[in-house]
Order: sequence, then C-alpha cells, then structure tokens
Amino acid sequence: MTLVPAGHAGADDTGHRFPHGWGVVAGWSPLAARALSPSVKPQHVVSTAMSLKILDTCVNCDVCEPVCPNKAISLGEEYYVIDPALCTECVGHHDEPQCVVVCPVECIITDPAHVESSEQLTLKYQYLMAKESAA
Repeated sequence: MTLVPAGHAGADDTGHRFPHGWGVVAGWSPLAARALSPSVKPQHVVSTAMSLKILDTCVNCDVCEPVCPNKAISLGEEYYVIDPALCTECVGHHDEPQCVVVCPVECIITDPAHVESSEQLTLKYQYLMAKESAA
C-alpha cells in the first residue's frame, strides 16, 4: 500500500475511498514512500486542521513569501496566494505558521476548502522533504 498527498484520491483494498487527504496509488516513488510512516493509516486520520489561504485584503507587502519554508506562497494576479499542495502550516519546520506570524494585516486564515489533519500535514511535509532530497 502506498500513500499519496491530497489531490490524488484512491481506495484501499476494501474499497474505502479517500476523496480528501491520503489515498492509495500503485507505483508511487519508493523514496517518498519510505519517508512516510507505515503505521499511519488513512482511515484513522481525523480532519481537524485546515490549510491556509490569503484573503483579498492582502496589501502585497512581500513579508510572507520569504518566510514560507515550503515555497507555498507566490504572487497571484492581484495578491499573494498559498498553494494548498505545498502548505503544511509550517509543520515540520516551526511551531506555528510563519506567514501568519509576520502578516501585518492579518489576512491569512484557515481554508475550509482544504481541510487537513495534523497527521496529514505531517505526511505532506515528509512527502515534500523526500521529493526535495530526490531532486
């Protein structure tokens, strides 16, 4: 069984589907799979946290982008945006999201469209670090 990050839904051997969070896909990178904890089962993960998003009240002050350890923040068409596939809320790097800490206008909030548990954020962090070290 191989786990993959959000956006790659799958099903386990019993047909249990994982539309959000982690699913099962054959042939995924062995290096990334080794970085993940085999004891974490997708069906046991309870969603309690959320990915982050930047509101349109962003003033483009540029302080959030350089503090993001996963390079999840970039300048969008009108204001900065957070890529939910890269955002781990700084799990694995810091105790709290650094973009939230430095934002002078408090325009970074949790995104109800991207619900993730702390376990899912940890798995995403491990996946991103394995992908980075393989590059």
